[in-house]
Amino acid sequence: MDNFPKTSETFILNEIAVLKDMGVEVEIVAFNDPKEPHVNALVLKHALPQHTYYINAQSFLDRACNQLVALAPAVLHSHFAYEAAWSMVRLAHRYGRSCSVTAHAYDIFRSDILRRGIAAPVLTGVDVVITPSHYNKRYIHQNFKIPLGKIHVVRASIFLTEDATIGVQNDVVSAGRLIEKKGFVTLLESMASLQASHPIKLKTLIIGDGEDMRDLKDFARKLGIEDTVEFAGELTNEETIARIGSSRIFVLPCCFAADGDVDVCPLVIQEAMAIGVTVVSTNIASIPELVEDGISGLLVPPSSPVELAQAIKRLLDNSELMATLSNNAKKKIKQDFDVEHQTAELVSIWQKELGLTKHD
Repeated sequence: MDNFPKTSETFILNEIAVLKDMGVEVEIVAFNDPKEPHVNALVLKHALPQHTYYINAQSFLDRACNQLVALAPAVLHSHFAYEAAWSMVRLAHRYGRSCSVTAHAYDIFRSDILRRGIAAPVLTGVDVVITPSHYNKRYIHQNFKIPLGKIHVVRASIFLTEDATIGVQNDVVSAGRLIEKKGFVTLLESMASLQASHPIKLKTLIIGDGEDMRDLKDFARKLGIEDTVEFAGELTNEETIARIGSSRIFVLPCCFAADGDVDVCPLVIQEAMAIGVTVVSTNIASIPELVEDGISGLLVPPSSPVELAQAIKRLLDNSELMATLSNNAKKKIKQDFDVEHQTAELVSIWQKELGLTKHD
């Protein structure tokens, strides 16, 4: 991997944890340790630092060869069709090993990343392509000319969690890296509109850190809602779930960023759905595969603060609708986004396509 462990990449950690619980031996090779201030509890529970090798990108092939000989892995797998994956592909080809990659979002959507020309040889060079959505599968087939039979959908998913039991502290909560594709500007605009017409102040909580933090805080002040919006910064996954559980509605109005990047079935939406917090998001890319409009949540067009405000107000005014959507959402997550089931599907693909045996 390019970086490990990263708080924003819980889906990778979840997958590794389940693989280890299944008895699959997992060793991690990464270019960088991001040394973030918060570490997910699963990192320590599974002693992952003791199973992680950090190798400089420039010396990867030579040093990784030594690790490969020592570890003798049955399968090489990388997340993101980017630099670490390209090194993995060259290593696999040199030593005749099977390899696969999970292509996610920025690695296949962002124009600046695509200009580097790494994704195409990675997707062509691996034996199997994994991706978290059917939207991605079609996109990879159409834009990189990868045969559909080579591409498999395995959801980036979560551990099932009990319903939230914390008392309501916020009306609206949102979470994610503070970058354009998350749609936080639209959220602030919609909350300003609601504040102007709502008889009481609505409390909004935004969890996460990122390059847009200062601009978003300035925008909240410009809109006159800075006293009702809390920017909590980056939290651990456990803290994030707890704070989401203390809110009435979870909102993530994702959009297409100027550079082409877009979210793929965000885990934070899954977390909210799993613990019974009603969700509002947008009807773009793969999100409708996760949230079914009017069934397990509400979807609005991207970058549409008026329609977003209307959807939030509709829920605030209708507790019966919220309960119905919430119950359906929990069923959806249990059926389609349980990490244990999805990881078992990944192992099954490795067994069928790459010859992994139960003893490897």
